[in-house]
Amino acid sequence: MSPQRKDYRAAEQAWRARGLNVRSSTWRQPRGGAPFTAAALKLIAAAGMPPCWPWVRSGSGVLAEAFPMAQLKQWGLPYQGYAGSAELRGEILESLRTRLDLGRWRQACLDSPDALDAVLAALAALAVADRTAPFPEDCDEEGWIAVAP
Repeated sequence: MSPQRKDYRAAEQAWRARGLNVRSSTWRQPRGGAPFTAAALKLIAAAGMPPCWPWVRSGSGVLAEAFPMAQLKQWGLPYQGYAGSAELRGEILESLRTRLDLGRWRQACLDSPDALDAVLAALAALAVADRTAPFPEDCDEEGWIAVAP
């Protein structure tokens, strides 16, 4: 049996070139991105296909793709291994204090990498909303991953 080929979108290839282990949105084998893609497409359909960034750069209800690991890499923070390390999550959260006050939610982000990922995705979404997310000039029909500067 020949190995299956993994196809990557341009945005995925760009982040892979920067050293991130980005999942292929079409790969269906273990640790694949296809289930995530299918779930996202279902949510997009249920939302009535809102306008998508980067084609629509801002506005009410703009959908943007975020990748927490890319956000951490953008800021020069630990972007690998934080799921299994409360110490690394603590280091990341300490760095985030200059950007936002998590208040009582800080502990949830320390305890759960999923909670931290949600905060990171929200910060990327805010960057899209306030038009500070770096915009790729050569963006094609595949979209792009938004990060806050």
